[in-house]
Amino acid sequence: MVDVLRSFEPLTLPRPRGAHRYDVFSPKVGRRLTPYRRGAFEAWLMLEADPSAKSLLERPCFVAVDGQRCIVEFWGNV
Repeated sequence: MVDVLRSFEPLTLPRPRGAHRYDVFSPKVGRRLTPYRRGAFEAWLMLEADPSAKSLLERPCFVAVDGQRCIVEFWGNV
């Protein structure tokens, strides 16, 4: 089975003004990640702790929610 998430790169975005910065190491990704919000940090922690999540990708894309462009913080491969 091919891990599709390994073939994509996260969106490169500047740190939002005034945002917290969390530097973490992800064993499932095999590198350091930098979530900028507490919610993103908690989403990463849940995916990292979930044994059914085989891999994950931070900031994979933007989606439209109620006409607003929002970023997807994490995408997990279960």
